[in-house]
Amino acid sequence: MYQRLGVANKLTIMRGWLIACTGGFLFQEYPPAVVALAPAVFYTISAIIDRLDGYAARRSGQISCMGAELDTVFDALGLAIAPLLAVWYGKIHWTYLGVSCAYYMFHLGLMYRRRAGLPVFELKPKLSRRAIAGVQMGFIAIVLFPVFEPPATCVAGFVFMFPLLGGFILDWLSVSGRISEESQVHKEMLERGEKLISLVAQPLVRLILAGSMLMWLFRYSGGFASSLSAVPLVPYGMAVCGTMLVLGVLGRIFALLLLLLLGWYYNLHLMGVVDYVFLSAAAWILVLGSGRFSLYTWDEKWVNRYDGA
Repeated sequence: MYQRLGVANKLTIMRGWLIACTGGFLFQEYPPAVVALAPAVFYTISAIIDRLDGYAARRSGQISCMGAELDTVFDALGLAIAPLLAVWYGKIHWTYLGVSCAYYMFHLGLMYRRRAGLPVFELKPKLSRRAIAGVQMGFIAIVLFPVFEPPATCVAGFVFMFPLLGGFILDWLSVSGRISEESQVHKEMLERGEKLISLVAQPLVRLILAGSMLMWLFRYSGGFASSLSAVPLVPYGMAVCGTMLVLGVLGRIFALLLLLLLGWYYNLHLMGVVDYVFLSAAAWILVLGSGRFSLYTWDEKWVNRYDGA
């Protein structure tokens, strides 16, 4: 037991305060002028602190059960309030609220099993779970900024929510005993699934992005040869980011940059089928990473590490 809260717990409590400030904009008229930035700024700072509080706890040596529990509770609370605000503003489709409900439905299910005398198995820590949750927070923080509008934000929302919901389903199958890592059959099945995603699905998404990017350049610049002199700065940036993604160089970082550029661009231009594919492929790479056959993946190590450990 510690005599003081410590820096880490104070940061975590500040996160709760920032999330509450974000929630203050719920069910209100869209704020005017600069005030419209406030909920986005509040939630963005909260998402950044989510990375810092764990670092502070590990560096100070003051790691506590209370801090871990508060961190998890505020993660869930933020992913309940901020998406609801984004839906209220018309930025994302209402089905994304499934992400908001997933944590609470999961724990209601655990409560039911315990009260019914059914077994509840231990859920082992998994780095991908933490990374996917972090991506959700970053996505919602960006969506709340006024510069990003549907349909691009809605399309990205559909892409981002499926991995998180799929993760909750797998976790439920684990805690309810339907999938057991102690079972050799289940363990091999999960390992094959992870290898399939890394060896096939992720590189395939990069190829799909390459094809859609080339079609995008031909359509918007009158052909790749003329694009060197005719394409303005934003499409140049898209081409650079897309090329880095295809090569597998800092995939998550360049996927984020590409999505920011696409979100800005589609705020002023209509979207077609190619645009939907282009944006969706970039979003999948941000969520899952670039996978095998990548040239440089330092960003993967950063996403999956515990700062200060």
